[in-house]
Amino acid sequence: MKSIADEESKKYQSHFSEYIKKNIAGDDMEALYKKVHATIRAYPTMAKSTKEPPKTHKS
Repeated sequence: MKSIADEESKKYQSHFSEYIKKNIAGDDMEALYKKVHATIRAYPTMAKSTKEPPKTHKS
């Protein structure tokens, strides 16, 4: 993440725009994954989706 940010800033901004919006740096990724995995282990049941299933299927 750091090397692409230094070399190609436009490409970095387009690829990592969601991370930039949420103020997540490349150094924070490992801690973020550990936090997410700990949360999943604490509540391992799968949550039901609130989205409605599609009415027509795409072929």
